[in-house]
Amino acid sequence: MSPDSANQRPGRGSQREARRAARSQRAAKLPYIRRRIPNVELLSSEAVEVIEHNAETILEEIGIEFRRDPESLRLWREAGADVRGERVRMPRGLCRRLIATAPREFTLHARNPERSVRFGGDATVFSPVGGPPFVSDLDRGRRYGTLEDLHNFIKLAHVAPAIHFLGGCMVEPMDVPEGKRHLDVQYAFFRYSDLGGEGIGQDGVAQHAPGDVRRRDQRGARHRPGEPWPVRSEPGIRHQHRRPSPQHGDSRQRAGMAGAGVEGGALEHDPLKPDHARRLVP
Repeated sequence: MSPDSANQRPGRGSQREARRAARSQRAAKLPYIRRRIPNVELLSSEAVEVIEHNAETILEEIGIEFRRDPESLRLWREAGADVRGERVRMPRGLCRRLIATAPREFTLHARNPERSVRFGGDATVFSPVGGPPFVSDLDRGRRYGTLEDLHNFIKLAHVAPAIHFLGGCMVEPMDVPEGKRHLDVQYAFFRYSDLGGEGIGQDGVAQHAPGDVRRRDQRGARHRPGEPWPVRSEPGIRHQHRRPSPQHGDSRQRAGMAGAGVEGGALEHDPLKPDHARRLVP
C-alpha cells in the first residue's frame, strides 16, 4: 500500500459519512408564503355588486329554514332577523354586519410553535388534499385507502418542506369501521405530526362533528407534551362545515359550529356538501 493511497482513504470515508449525514438530515420546513403581487380580480366590481345584491335579495325574501332548532331561531331573532315558524329571513345589510365581526386574518397555532401559520391577508398556506377514498402505488395499483396509508401520508406531509398545514383527511381509511373512523384519523394527526390540521367528524368529514367532538379536537390540537391540558386559547385546529342544502339548517350543524367556537377554533363554512367517500365506487 502506497503512502498516497493510505492518505486518501480517510478522505473517502469522511465523504461517505458526510453523504450519509446529509441523507439522514430532515429537510427544513419552509415558511408559509407572503404574497407580494396583487390578487387576480376574476370579476369586475360591478359584477360583484350584482351578485351580492341578488344574494341579499334571496336571504331577505326566501331566507333559510332551520329545522328542529329553536336555539338557532332564538339567536337569529335576537340578531334582528325576521323569524316566522322555522323560516328565517335576513333583512338587507344584516348578514354584512354579522360577517364584519369575523377577523380578516388569524394565526392557527400548531403544537410546535415554529409551525404555526397565518390564514387570510396576504398569506398563502399549502396543504394536502382531503377526502379521497382511493390510493394508488406501483405495487398494488389503485385501491381503497387504509389507516396505514393515511399514516404514511401524514408522515410525508410532516417532513415535506413546502407543506405548512395538514389539511383534512388525506385518504379515507376504509378498513376502519365508520362509527369510530373519526377517532383513529384525529389520533393519527396528533401522533404523527405537530403541524396544524382539520377536525375530523363522525363520518369522516368535519362538518358532521357534534359540539363535544369539536371541543375535544380543539383541545387536543393545542396540547403540547409536558404542558398542562389547555382549557381555552387561540385557534389550534380548523373546522370545516358544509350544509346539505343552502336553504336548510338544523340543530346538529349549529351545535357543531358552536362547539368549535367555544374552544376558540377556526371555522370554515362552505355552502354545499360533497358526496361521501362511502358512496363512491372504484
